[in-house]
Amino acid sequence: MHICSCTLSYSTMCCCCCSLCCGNLWKREWVIHPDRRRTWDVITLLLVIYTSLAIPFAVAFAPRMPLGLVLLDITVDLLFMTDIVLNMFTAY
Repeated sequence: MHICSCTLSYSTMCCCCCSLCCGNLWKREWVIHPDRRRTWDVITLLLVIYTSLAIPFAVAFAPRMPLGLVLLDITVDLLFMTDIVLNMFTAY
């Protein structure tokens, strides 16, 4: 038993609001620790750089994009959507 810091009562389990102070936050499978996302963040940064160069070039010089670039842009968009979902499960 321990004293819950939110309710100041004895409890055998932490309540949801004090799971951060009890240290149980990192034990949950669906919470991603911020330090474990470095590689993903570097990949996302490279994709942002690619997008910032490819979109203006395609708009200015390529009226019809080749199928390979269209598929690459769709893949990049799907990875950005995946990044949004991962951000919702990353601890602050």
